[in-house]
Amino acid sequence: MLLFHVFSFYLTEVMSSPEPGLLAGYRPPLSLWRLVEQHVAVHELGEIKNMLGEDIIEETLELHMEIEALLDIWRDCREQSEHKVCHLFCL
Repeated sequence: MLLFHVFSFYLTEVMSSPEPGLLAGYRPPLSLWRLVEQHVAVHELGEIKNMLGEDIIEETLELHMEIEALLDIWRDCREQSEHKVCHLFCL
């Protein structure tokens, strides 16, 4: 039941945070496991981790790290592009 409430909270957070626009970039989704860690007592985490499967949790955390790495690359490219465009038009 507790997991259901945490998941409901997760969906509410994701659905209520509007994308700020294409120029602002992609906003990565919340990590469900990180949300569970924030809202569940420490002594219950092991049981929940066993129920969900440690491998799945690790894979999703790795995917979130990959998303962050790709966003960093995208932000760097966007920043360089904006700098070049500004340099061309500001001269």
